[in-house]
Amino acid sequence: MFRGLLDALPSQCLVCHAWPRQSLCKDCVSHFAPPLPRCRTCALLLPPGVRQCGDCISTAPPLDACLAAVSYAYPWSHLIQGYKFHAQPGRAGAFALLLRIKDTPTQSSLKRSERLQALKHAFAVEPLLAPQVRGKRLV
Repeated sequence: MFRGLLDALPSQCLVCHAWPRQSLCKDCVSHFAPPLPRCRTCALLLPPGVRQCGDCISTAPPLDACLAAVSYAYPWSHLIQGYKFHAQPGRAGAFALLLRIKDTPTQSSLKRSERLQALKHAFAVEPLLAPQVRGKRLV
């Protein structure tokens, strides 16, 4: 209940400082955190259609996968530093918003085949929970 009250209160966007907004407004997320193609192994930015960088193909790193919601650059580097080093744990919820995979159109106006296409790759499972849901059908 308390969390619901906090979420209902107006807030200032951490990036553009607009009021009343969520801690990260949709405009800032779409401008500063668009979905970009990244190497599935090291998360390096890649050109569209490329799934793995040349370095990871030629010399496999000691990890199976790396995920990055955003590049460590403006405005995220400053916000992450505040979270990690300046006792600002309240930013965790805002960072969780960045883990979205892609935006989808409103489903109610689409035909079934269009809905299925729009939802492809729109969701992801938190990597540490993946083994618990692997092979299962989820709603």
